[in-house]
Amino acid sequence: TTALLQRVYPSPLPTEYWVSTCAEIDATSVWLGAVMQCLGYARLLDQSTLESASWLGPALETSVHLCKLNASAGLSARPTMSYCAIANPLRVIELAARVESHAALLLGSGVVDALDFACLNDFSVIGGSLASEAAGAVVALVGRNEGGRTLSNSTVNAVLDEFALFFEPSHWKYVSSCAKLLTVVRRVATMVIADANKKTMLQHDKLLDNIVEGLLLDSDNPRRGQDGADALQETCAGVLHELALYGPGVEVLRSHGATMDALRVLADVGTKRSRERAQGALFE
Repeated sequence: TTALLQRVYPSPLPTEYWVSTCAEIDATSVWLGAVMQCLGYARLLDQSTLESASWLGPALETSVHLCKLNASAGLSARPTMSYCAIANPLRVIELAARVESHAALLLGSGVVDALDFACLNDFSVIGGSLASEAAGAVVALVGRNEGGRTLSNSTVNAVLDEFALFFEPSHWKYVSSCAKLLTVVRRVATMVIADANKKTMLQHDKLLDNIVEGLLLDSDNPRRGQDGADALQETCAGVLHELALYGPGVEVLRSHGATMDALRVLADVGTKRSRERAQGALFE
């Protein structure tokens, strides 16, 4: 795959090229988007395999270049753009953030500012969202931070807005599997670790309803029994537990009847880990 990336994009192209491809279809940008999409599927690899991946460094270098280029040229703020060639590299940045050595380099590269630009200047294509992809990368890099560089409100809301789409009957993501939903709910679980993010999260009008549905307690929920169902339930239970550890969060949870009812049920019928988290949330 690295050889293919080198063949398709042997060296960075100038800003003028990328600005010109915003208004017309270009073979290079199409090929590059496809190669980056393949690399993005590496998020399915286990941690040890990802850490030993020799191709990740070169792929990350190109991804950071494209992310920064989007910000410097204002590509996603334009009416048209080469979406895949910019969005797919953001997935590579997110998965590289899982590797400590790459994460350290990313934090020193200035890419977080470029990711924030994408969060604030979204571009959507057939249900895909550039802001969502960028938000995933920012969360992976600084989502746990209590001080220093923390998540902006726009990034927090971009993650929660995408999460909500998986529970919106009129949206195509409503029928997505647990496995696909897990990618997004894990971003939510990372954000909720930091108190710096909890205030903004609790102000989102769909968060608690979506988390409750993600617990998969309704017998007719089509996601029950799917691969990843237990992990989804446990992750959602963990989000509620984290919110319960936050003073203002306790009051919000107690005032949300559906959440309290779900926690009581979960404490009896959930997986072992879900039950523990539910009980922890109830007794905080």
